[in-house]
Amino acid sequence: MSVTPRGMSIQEAYREYKAGAFIVNRKYQRKLVWTLEEKRKLIDSILHGYPIPLILLATHTDPSGNRSFEILDGMQRLNAIFTFIENRYATLGKYFDVSQLSRAKQLVESGEFEAVNDKTKLLDAADCANLLDYTLAVTEFPATDENAVNDVFGRINAYGRHLSKQEQRQAGVSTQFTKLVRQIASEIRGDVSMDTLDLADMPQISIDVDDTEVSYGIRADDTFWCKQGILRRNQLRESEDEQILADIAISIVEEVPFPFSGENLDKLYDTNSDAHKEINNKLLTYGIDALKNDIEVTLSVLKDTIEQVDPGPNALRLIVAVKATGNPIKTHFYSIFMAFYELCIKDEMTPNNPAAIMKALNNLHKRLEIARGQIRSDNRQKNIDTVKGLIQKYFEKKSPPASQTGSGLAIR
Repeated sequence: MSVTPRGMSIQEAYREYKAGAFIVNRKYQRKLVWTLEEKRKLIDSILHGYPIPLILLATHTDPSGNRSFEILDGMQRLNAIFTFIENRYATLGKYFDVSQLSRAKQLVESGEFEAVNDKTKLLDAADCANLLDYTLAVTEFPATDENAVNDVFGRINAYGRHLSKQEQRQAGVSTQFTKLVRQIASEIRGDVSMDTLDLADMPQISIDVDDTEVSYGIRADDTFWCKQGILRRNQLRESEDEQILADIAISIVEEVPFPFSGENLDKLYDTNSDAHKEINNKLLTYGIDALKNDIEVTLSVLKDTIEQVDPGPNALRLIVAVKATGNPIKTHFYSIFMAFYELCIKDEMTPNNPAAIMKALNNLHKRLEIARGQIRSDNRQKNIDTVKGLIQKYFEKKSPPASQTGSGLAIR
């Protein structure tokens, strides 16, 4: 593999960006997650001439000789730089003066974005020139082997301080199991897209996790996970929704609650482990589409049950943990979801009294075994059985029409 380190000025990088040359592969890249403060700190470092971390690019060359750059490391930094140039935010009260960059000025004139024209709010010409001349440390290597690209991404991010544990597990891993988890998570969050995107399109499918003026396409508080109090915003930012879905998927295909711990989950994500091979084999036996359908149908029924009673925010958390603090309810959700799965999918039943179901779940946290660290299978099954015992009387059998087959279709 030929590795080429070089310098790339911000002006050159912006030119390539507007040409659509920077590509993001969603098979392993996380969403845009930087806060406004993190973006401002980066721009401040650049304006002071301080070094910033290296940007790693896998280069693709088409038959015509045109090159594109798949971003393996540096997506958040590049986005912060380009959105600052396009006046999406200010640093120390100052915006980039678009008139100092002819390409950006042309885009403003064509209506692609709006520029700040108040000269008292603009960086002076010298600062703008210093920013545009700033040399980014870039390393390129040819993306001739997809497996090598995945491996490089996984290696460089396994030690990244800014990656959560779940993001580290997903980094560079592309198997049937990890693809399924990513796909379901994207559909639930509402950021479904093609696997490969132009960097310019990433804000549309990224999650705004704070109340700053930087706005991404999806608000964390509007997602199912945060709206119901299952996760906090920062937990969604760190991809804990994918961790929950991995836990659920494993439990379903194993036909026994997964003895959850970080160590056990790490083993399942290790592509060289027997545990990973076994879970992928069991997934194929269950059926990838069947599992996806069963999880999504179960979640849809649960969501409808909640919202028929209370469509407002934190409805589930306030019911299951009435007198508890504002802590997220991941353990409660797992037990409720798995009870709904058993009733709706395995027992082919459907809710007939949402109000009674939600009432039965009142103060559920007092009935469940909540443990830190590793959670044993038998304890988790007891929790599932507790929930199922509370709500099953409010479900009824529902046979699918003769023309339909498959467990999921029975409850749509």
